[in-house]
Amino acid sequence: MRKSDLIRAIEQTTPILDIPIPNNITQNTLAPTQYVPVSYINNIKNKMNSFANWIIDYVPEPIKNVANEKLTSLKSTKVNVHHLTTYTSLLGIEPFEDIIEYEREILMWRTGLSIINIKPTTCLHHKHVYLKRYTTKLTRCCNPFNTHNKTIKGSLREINLDTAKYLCSKGKFVVPGKKLCTQCRHKLASEESEENELEMKLPEDNMEKDLILESTRSLLNSTLCELEVSLLKVHLPKTSNKPSLGKRKIKQVEEAVIKKLATALDITESDLVAPKNEILKEIQTKAGDLDFLVECMKEKLKVSNRRQQLQILTLTPKSWSIRKAAKEFSVSKHKIQNAKFLRDQKGIIAYPDVVERHRIGKDVIELVKLFYCDDEYSRQMPGKKDCVSVGGKKYMSKKLILCNLKELYVAYKTKYPGHKIGFSKFCSLRPKWCILAGPKGTHSVCVCTIHQNVKLMLSAIGLEPSYHEIIEKIVCSRKSKVCMIHRCNSCPGIQHAQNYFQQYLAQNDDPKEQYDSDENEQSVDFKQWTTTDRTELLTIKLPLNEFIELLCKKLDNITSHSFIAKSQSSYLKNLKETISIDEAIVLADFAENYTFVVQDEIQSYHWSKSQCSLHPVVIYYNKVKLEISSLCVISDDLNHDVGFINEVMHKTINHIKTHLCPTIKKIHYFSDGCAGQYKNYKHFYNLCHHAQDFSVCCIWNFFATSHGKSPCDGIGGTVKRLVATASLQSPTTGHILSSQAMFEYCKKSISGITFVYVSAEEMELVRNKLTDRLLIATTIPGTRSFHQFIPSSHSIIKMKRVSDDDHFSLTFDFLKKQKYEIIKIDNVLMSQYLFCKYDDFYWLGMVYEVDKENDDFMVKFMHPHYPSRSYHWPNRDDNCWVPRMNVICLVKTPSTSSGRQYQISKEDENLFEQHPQKWSGTGFQPHFPTRS
Repeated sequence: MRKSDLIRAIEQTTPILDIPIPNNITQNTLAPTQYVPVSYINNIKNKMNSFANWIIDYVPEPIKNVANEKLTSLKSTKVNVHHLTTYTSLLGIEPFEDIIEYEREILMWRTGLSIINIKPTTCLHHKHVYLKRYTTKLTRCCNPFNTHNKTIKGSLREINLDTAKYLCSKGKFVVPGKKLCTQCRHKLASEESEENELEMKLPEDNMEKDLILESTRSLLNSTLCELEVSLLKVHLPKTSNKPSLGKRKIKQVEEAVIKKLATALDITESDLVAPKNEILKEIQTKAGDLDFLVECMKEKLKVSNRRQQLQILTLTPKSWSIRKAAKEFSVSKHKIQNAKFLRDQKGIIAYPDVVERHRIGKDVIELVKLFYCDDEYSRQMPGKKDCVSVGGKKYMSKKLILCNLKELYVAYKTKYPGHKIGFSKFCSLRPKWCILAGPKGTHSVCVCTIHQNVKLMLSAIGLEPSYHEIIEKIVCSRKSKVCMIHRCNSCPGIQHAQNYFQQYLAQNDDPKEQYDSDENEQSVDFKQWTTTDRTELLTIKLPLNEFIELLCKKLDNITSHSFIAKSQSSYLKNLKETISIDEAIVLADFAENYTFVVQDEIQSYHWSKSQCSLHPVVIYYNKVKLEISSLCVISDDLNHDVGFINEVMHKTINHIKTHLCPTIKKIHYFSDGCAGQYKNYKHFYNLCHHAQDFSVCCIWNFFATSHGKSPCDGIGGTVKRLVATASLQSPTTGHILSSQAMFEYCKKSISGITFVYVSAEEMELVRNKLTDRLLIATTIPGTRSFHQFIPSSHSIIKMKRVSDDDHFSLTFDFLKKQKYEIIKIDNVLMSQYLFCKYDDFYWLGMVYEVDKENDDFMVKFMHPHYPSRSYHWPNRDDNCWVPRMNVICLVKTPSTSSGRQYQISKEDENLFEQHPQKWSGTGFQPHFPTRS
């Protein structure tokens, strides 16, 4: 052991010595560049009562006392525990005395602790490093004999413990696990043979050994004399001829014994000697048995896993070389080496130790399963056949995953970067009821037309139907409302996406696979959903340039729609996590009317089947943790209007107060934006009386267009499936043919869902009660642009573009009448300029489209918003529907001198500044910022 290594070990372990130990000690045995000679080892061991005392013997006298005190404290100092988990997930310290003897000796050699009289320990990480990984990092010959000057990395063999001990006895300290090249191995073999010959030539000085040899020879000669075989001579031949002499004597003794036995038994000698053909037959039988065993091993290897293969390969004959065994069994040489090592350590048919790998915690597994079921990444399937059997008789409604598993895995790792889980394990944890699009039963309907048309166009040119990466080429951030809806000044814009498509099509110019090519102009065939008097999936053919322009336009428009859909989904998710104990979340959605079925029906019944209405409701409330309750309203009334929704709210609030949360103060409603059911002025005016009718405040949120799928669809599908199954299983009696019979069956047979029945007569009374109230309700302009409605009094309702906005986009009063004449929609012409209010700002814009049915305008905004000295058209068209009520005034066409910057006239500016005085007493009161 080098003295420098010892000093470095002390200094790295703990700063015990303030005064370093000198390196210039005169003893040759401790020179920094030399090892301790063999002749000094015994002296050192005898003098070494402890590691500290051994060091003190070589410390100069002036600092001996100081070093002695500090090394004494070294004995009681504990080294910091390593907590590395590079090769093992387990943490801890293991004493050397608990390690098996062979591994302990290897560790002592490789760590340099072989002559230190202490009780060392090792962490599990370093145990793995020094036992398993030590040899893999050594890729060159250690050159103990200095036989070559160049580094040799080929034909290396590992040094075992016996060889290391032999080299150490020769004064060459080599750690077991290092490697020797062919030249060094030959050198080692030649030295061993010379040593053996030298030992043979040395005179025998041990008298006891000579007496034993003489006695053995005398006894053997007496036996040979009885058998009439020549005796051993006193002077034996040289060592190389002794084996031949022994073989001749054995043959002579065998012949003499056969002769004596034949005489004693009175038989011939041939009766005692086996014929050669029998010996040959026995050898052939043994060879056949060996071949049979080898063939069985080969067959078993084909169907075994790695650990079983190593167990089988321990039966490989020892006489076979590694190359022969690998070729015979068609496995790698490395596997044969591992099997031989296993046999040497544990014997034949030994089973390899299980390697401790990283295990995924139960909390991570549950989190992955919940991630699959998240409404942001999967959607409840509404069909009555959309279910899957889980654990026998338990059925779960299917959820359709909205992306491929690779995209879902990337989303999971982005959200939880600290979780160590691979893609294959992530896929294996997918719940059985979370299915992918494509297999039988995954026909998806009611998908978003806006998103689907973009996916169809991307698919037509060979791009994956994922538009998120392309949107990132248009905007700065998909999380920014300004970028996704209006575009900031730093956004790349649609031109960047257009260049990307042109480059992509130029690189993938394959008319057979990507797009058709005519003689003069390239064109693209693609499919689109179009709606006129009915909705159809049409095949459209456009020239390449027009196709790219149309695709970019759709991508430009999809950003705001995508942001609203994502924002509303995130708002609901965050609300579930932060809801208080006196609040509840209610998801509401009409299920498709259920048509009653009967087994063995007659032909004419098919055209006169009756139906009933189903309105599922899912309620989330906080009771220590987030709890879920399911409710389903069944009715024979088929009118899905404001009166029906009002009764559903009534039944829902009664259920919450009675069974879930008696102290409920606020309800957050979520639904789709169906104009005939939820998103209309009658329903909004009725919401203004919600607190008066039910003594509970409310907020109504809408999902983005075609993004209103929720767990309500699963409830509707489950109820219809179970009712239809029960009816079809009753061929003669017990038919379910009315809403009342359906309610009775559901209440009795379906658990986990609370059922409420509302008759048509009850609904008639509710509608009569609401008739007078709804007479004064008026249309709210721009309803389709808002996604949250908050009633603040019995006649005033406030609106937001998205639910998590910090400010209200519009406040509307149903009762107040206008004291002035609002701009008539017939007076507004295309391409006319106006000032309007949008998102709490005031904008100058041009009318792009007029919608008399919805009483609003499509306005193309100029930037920046008012006030500004000049205005310009943004790189990306900033278009939005503006309700007529938000139009402030009409202005003349702005003037320009450069074609880039526009200014409004002083007359129009004064008209705009003075106009708010005419809006006093209206439903909303705009606030105008002053110019700087």
